[in-house]
Amino acid sequence: MMRYQPGHRWGMLTLVRLLENPKLLLQCDCGQLITYTFTQLKHGKRSCGCTDMGQSIYFIRVNEYVKIGRTRTIMARWATVQTNCPYEAELIRVIPDTSSGTEKWLHEYFQYLHKQGEWFKYTEEMLTIIPPI
Repeated sequence: MMRYQPGHRWGMLTLVRLLENPKLLLQCDCGQLITYTFTQLKHGKRSCGCTDMGQSIYFIRVNEYVKIGRTRTIMARWATVQTNCPYEAELIRVIPDTSSGTEKWLHEYFQYLHKQGEWFKYTEEMLTIIPPI
């Protein structure tokens, strides 16, 4: 039987540590910590479900700037940003969007950091801010 070590990847999931058999603690590229079994991974689980949500707000970081946007296809949006950017683009957060005004609220909240379009200067608060519902 193969021994998996922390850092092993399945799609968007990275092994954090092995829990009681057969559970694994995994971290999705969107930042969410989840627990799956090897059976779930064998049957195709490759994300926490963030890519299966309806509309979501994403935060994509490139150096000191972050793009805050809204999409149904998070990974496709990230890939588009990465393709059009000479630097590494990192998906740092995903928030399920239960209100069509969430993106606008975030843009207004971070207005003092606005650079251009949907791009803002990075602040650690972007990792923890909880928009009103």
